[in-house]
Amino acid sequence: MRQILIPLGAGLVGLVLGFQAMLGILPGFIMGKAMERFETLGGEPNLAGHFPPIDEAARTVVRPSPDIIYSGCMYDVSNGPVAITLPALDGESYVSVSFFDARTNNFAAFNNRDFGGAAAEILLHGPAPDHTHPDPGYADYAESVLAPTSTGLVLLRRVLSGGVTIEDADAHRRQFGCEAL
Repeated sequence: MRQILIPLGAGLVGLVLGFQAMLGILPGFIMGKAMERFETLGGEPNLAGHFPPIDEAARTVVRPSPDIIYSGCMYDVSNGPVAITLPALDGESYVSVSFFDARTNNFAAFNNRDFGGAAAEILLHGPAPDHTHPDPGYADYAESVLAPTSTGLVLLRRVLSGGVTIEDADAHRRQFGCEAL
């Protein structure tokens, strides 16, 4: 019986340790690769970048959609808050902005309907020393979002719909902003 229990126990311990290592290492590795990819496209921390439109040859996304164009921002709130600017968007079109921490967790998401189609500024910040929201002087923002990690990505998705041309949608998404305060 001992001949079976020792290898079984060792295998179980190895499985648990491997699983924990995967949970601890893999998300950071994936986000590091995503940030590297963003940098190769010309992205810089706390500045908005705009990805080229996806076509039938694009394979950086598993199932790319030519009906969506993307912009993004590598954020770094370690030196203070970052202002995220969403352009106004009326009508049937759709735009969303999602926030991802350094471990790939999606911790906030908004879309143009959340703000009634109006332009909006979102304050992204790290925790204050006492784990509260930042200085009340930032109350002018439509939303205040607490980032669980000091670095991560903000991704804007603009859907091409309702007869909108890619040129018009591209001009619209270029109003997306990301700026350290």
